[in-house]
Amino acid sequence: MRIRFVDGHKIRNTITPDFAVTACHEYSPFVPKGELWFDKNYRKELEFMMKIHRLYQKMPGGLSYFRQRTYICNRMIQKVRRIPLFKIRTNVSNGIKVVYVRGEIIRKYLDPEFILGGHGYVYPYIPKNQIWIDAVMGKKEYRYTLIHELHERKLMKKGTDYDNAHDYALVAEKQARRKDGARYFGD
Repeated sequence: MRIRFVDGHKIRNTITPDFAVTACHEYSPFVPKGELWFDKNYRKELEFMMKIHRLYQKMPGGLSYFRQRTYICNRMIQKVRRIPLFKIRTNVSNGIKVVYVRGEIIRKYLDPEFILGGHGYVYPYIPKNQIWIDAVMGKKEYRYTLIHELHERKLMKKGTDYDNAHDYALVAEKQARRKDGARYFGD
């Protein structure tokens, strides 16, 4: 598979805000067959991310999402006595503590699938009153990821399941991006 480094911000502003770090044709039809799109901001983690990609390809079929995550985590997380410092800075937004983190450390020692951002209603290692933002994605993306995570967290706190909360959060994120000039196919 040919790897193409892409501007993740541009993809999230023109094709879909749901582009995380990688995409292939199987799950994202806008990617040409035989290519794997890889966000250039994560270039230093290419080898690590490719291991995850290959594990998914070798994974036994029919596993639930929980079992898939367990399968990946058991093979990728490095066990250490103390996780290296990963918090860069903290602020507060809408009464929620927002922590900017070194995502590569989170992926290496806690969760190989932590991408862009998250909160405690999805990730058990994040306190419920916090949102974590991966600092590597770049400052242009922080605002949109925060909008997404705040919206998703609020809905999940009220009892909405993750899939629906995520979809509604994508809508809120996309609205914010459009307000700032993003344009998507069909606009």
